[in-house]
Amino acid sequence: MKSSVKRTICIAAVVVVAVCAALAAHFFPGRSAGDIPDIVKASADENGMAYFGFKSDNDYAGLALNRKDKTFNFLQSYRFFVALSGSYEENDDYLMLTAKNAGTENKFTFKKQKDGLEFLPQKSDPVPELQYSNSSDKAEKCIKNKALFTPSAVRTDAITYLGRNEQNGIKLYVELSLSPADGKYFMHRSDMSDCSAGTYEEKDSRLVLCDDNGRDEYCFDISGDELVLDSEKSAKTAYIHSDAVLKKLGEGQKLSDALESYFAS
Repeated sequence: MKSSVKRTICIAAVVVVAVCAALAAHFFPGRSAGDIPDIVKASADENGMAYFGFKSDNDYAGLALNRKDKTFNFLQSYRFFVALSGSYEENDDYLMLTAKNAGTENKFTFKKQKDGLEFLPQKSDPVPELQYSNSSDKAEKCIKNKALFTPSAVRTDAITYLGRNEQNGIKLYVELSLSPADGKYFMHRSDMSDCSAGTYEEKDSRLVLCDDNGRDEYCFDISGDELVLDSEKSAKTAYIHSDAVLKKLGEGQKLSDALESYFAS
């Protein structure tokens, strides 16, 4: 009699647990591999490339993944021209990058979400800190905590110009990058940590840059694939030399390759 009662109690307990589990699964659904497709696999094109980007108020970061050989390029800041490269590993939940550049190794971790890759700074090496405002000395991390890199945010239309200059035997250069998608630009000189950023307009063979500070403008004459600075109508700042001539990078030409050739010459 007692064993029969115990058996009935055990069966009842199992039923209660099963019902509770079913209710919890219904009202509080958890993540499972079948519910959320792999965002990297789903975003890859016919060549096995998957592109992700994150746009903040002041900057842009991009990540390109090659699923065929598990390699990547990671541009941490649109204003910080050096892109990291290396190999990556992944599982159902995380993407782990290992970058090896100039003898150093850096690791970065992203959590796979339904609509993108979430950057996890606590599991990553530090990212650059940049000064985004001319009126403030405060530096900010170029990629914020839990920044979401989405497939749709990638910029593929950037136009880059490179201006070479040598002063006192030291080779310097100016980089100008234009984004036709939103009419934004940034201009950076190699020996300066700050840069000029704002909007631009192209009209009648002239290119005019308007800095976000509301004061400075830079005017260029467009001549083929070159930009010639009109120093008389441009702000007198240290970002660009008065006699600067900037040349457009060719299609498919990488800035890193152009700079390597320049410094090797």
